[in-house]
Amino acid sequence: MSMRDQVRWAVVGTSGWADHTFARAIAAGGGALIGAAGSSREGSAAFAARHFAPRIFGSVEEVGDCDDVDAVWVASPSNQHHDHALMLLRAGKHVLVEKPLALNVVDGEEMVAEAAGSGRVTAVGFQHRFNPAHRFVAELVQEGHLGPLTFARLHMFIQAPDLPTPWRRSVDTSGGWAINDLGSHLLDLLNFIVTGFSTVASSLTAARFELDADDLAIVLLRRGAASAVLDVSTGLADKESRLELFGLDGQVVVEDSWPGGGRVRFGSEVRSFGVADTYAAQVRAFNEAVASEGGYGGADWPAGLAVVRQVADAHRLAANDDRGAEAADRTGRTEDGAGKTAAR
Repeated sequence: MSMRDQVRWAVVGTSGWADHTFARAIAAGGGALIGAAGSSREGSAAFAARHFAPRIFGSVEEVGDCDDVDAVWVASPSNQHHDHALMLLRAGKHVLVEKPLALNVVDGEEMVAEAAGSGRVTAVGFQHRFNPAHRFVAELVQEGHLGPLTFARLHMFIQAPDLPTPWRRSVDTSGGWAINDLGSHLLDLLNFIVTGFSTVASSLTAARFELDADDLAIVLLRRGAASAVLDVSTGLADKESRLELFGLDGQVVVEDSWPGGGRVRFGSEVRSFGVADTYAAQVRAFNEAVASEGGYGGADWPAGLAVVRQVADAHRLAANDDRGAEAADRTGRTEDGAGKTAAR
């Protein structure tokens, strides 16, 4: 297959995940990598040399102006996703933007509205939807094998060895560390299995690294009579991820699915799924949607906006709790939901 017969990709970002994962996934998913735009032309040139890409881009604008690029993977810092993705969409490109879609609901809503009439494929990098173990569980739930869902728990702890890159350390530029780096993936996974959960309580703390951004996030969500708990950390360690779903007629437990495979226990049955390249599968599904002008089988921008809303509510509720705790510490008393003062 010639490069012209493939979906031709560029990447915004030349280091980190763009360099060690996304460039490889484009090739593994059947796309053609044209080049990348980094913070400098020198960085873009080095990226092109490492990945045998034919073009060197000095800016995101150059990517948008390039007729040899069909699709762009936006892997810039989170606070630049909105501007970069909209610029490229308006330039006529298909856009896969890394999570989070945006740092606030207003920006996310603008992106979704613009995408709706664009005729372009617009997606968010929630590659865990392409894990066969997760798809198997989604089918179990959606086909009613568990009965009405009553409770879900989603757990992932990955202890960072040291401080993250500077932009991740601030809520203003990252939108939160644990809650967005790990938690946004698990929130989307919950939404993929069962839609309609809303955040009702949260705790966002910097328990280990004492940064402005959180390294431990605990979020409570609700959907009618069903509840879900998300606990993620970039400061604490655990060996495996865990997803538990309880229905009135049964339960399913997924262990160690973060790398792309996992073990699924449903009743007396245990199924093991080999590690799948979820990034390549995401690219493949995106390419198919571009080629067929049909629907995309992963997370689109409205799905990304749903997570932005859940995260925004988590920040708001955590901030309210912090203010209440500070007031209670000063007075030794706290107010209940009806405004009455109660002893602590």
